[in-house]
Amino acid sequence: MRRVSPSRRAWTATFLQGRRRGRRCPVAMLSAGVLVWQWPFASPAAWNIYQSHDGGSTFLLEEEGWPGEQRAYVPADGTLPTYLVGLNANGNPATGPSNVATMPAVPVILSAVTVWGGSVPGWADVTLSLSFDHGLWPVAILEITCSLDGGEEGLAGTVPSTATSFTHTSISQGESSLSYRARYRNGTVLGPFSAPFPWDLTLP
Repeated sequence: MRRVSPSRRAWTATFLQGRRRGRRCPVAMLSAGVLVWQWPFASPAAWNIYQSHDGGSTFLLEEEGWPGEQRAYVPADGTLPTYLVGLNANGNPATGPSNVATMPAVPVILSAVTVWGGSVPGWADVTLSLSFDHGLWPVAILEITCSLDGGEEGLAGTVPSTATSFTHTSISQGESSLSYRARYRNGTVLGPFSAPFPWDLTLP
């Protein structure tokens, strides 16, 4: 990878220069670690793709000369801020720089509480306490998955991404080991899963 900007100020100046010149700009987004972008015009000769390893202060050339007809790219690290620029056959910018695409944050499962007989007599309900930083992403949903006693992970339910709790009802009638994960979803955009949150059901 090649450093292309010594500072955030220099990168910002370069970024804005392309927009001031009136060039059309691709619209990029990161979803599940894949960079995808919209460009409804004639394809450039190639794309240069840049990533930041310091939170956006500087950007490095991640991929040089990605084929111009492509509209997707899988970076080695799909969690980093990323943007791209189209090039003409001479290697000069043919588009403005895209927006800087970022991944949605990882939701956090903070704690859990078990209630026996809360919704159905004799069955356990678990309420999870959740936290999610939207950043620049709009309100959408959080998907909550659960694995019971080491079995296959499945969708336990969804809540608005602004929710601070989720209740999983009627899980088991006896002692069991659970594992929960959560992720942000906005249409086809999928954020990364949280770390597994283990929770044991114990009879009162």
